[in-house]
Amino acid sequence: MIIVAYFLLKRAPILIKRIWGNVNKLDYLNPFKILKLGIKTVLAILNDFYIIYYLAYGCVAIFGLLIHPFLFSIHLMDII
Repeated sequence: MIIVAYFLLKRAPILIKRIWGNVNKLDYLNPFKILKLGIKTVLAILNDFYIIYYLAYGCVAIFGLLIHPFLFSIHLMDII
């Protein structure tokens, strides 16, 4: 999970700056504009393949700990 957190800390600000970069200072006062930008930010993060990959990888690791150790076999897909 440390790798997932590091990757998100490295990648998310770049995506957020790309979306929020052209916003005027007065737009921060409009709650609907902030909500719209927030939704666009979440959608942009969810459209990035590597973010989804690392989140799924981390979820499988947690499921392997909580549900059944057989789920750790999915991590062997990196070897193939």
